[in-house]
Amino acid sequence: MPLADILRTNAQAHRTLPVDRQLARAITVPARSVQDAIVLRQASTRCVAPARQL
Repeated sequence: MPLADILRTNAQAHRTLPVDRQLARAITVPARSVQDAIVLRQASTRCVAPARQL
């Protein structure tokens, strides 16, 4: 039985997720910035790597 079906049919047996706290909301923006920087670095590395092999 897939997990989604278990959660859908037996939701009352599972604990609810906590509501976002102020700290969690404050961390979201810097975390996304770091993630964007990592993706940008990986993309630029993929562009530069073929040129270094010449």
